[in-house]
Amino acid sequence: MDSGPPITRSHCPYCALQCGITLEGPPEALRLEGDADFPVNAGALCVKGWTAARLLDHPERLTRPLVRRRRDGPLVPGTWPGP
Repeated sequence: MDSGPPITRSHCPYCALQCGITLEGPPEALRLEGDADFPVNAGALCVKGWTAARLLDHPERLTRPLVRRRRDGPLVPGTWPGP
């Protein structure tokens, strides 16, 4: 029996309340909801929280670091620090 996609519990990235959220589904069809079992928000989210998943595939989202090789040089793609 298929139990559906896994549900990941996390926190809203915006304010200091760190409301509980649940994420379900693949990245291209991610569903975000307030975590009803989390005591701070009991499933409720503000507008920013409800729309947080929209940032994941925004065309202007940085997906790798940009660095300057010289102080006045252009930003160029870099790499994340290794372990």
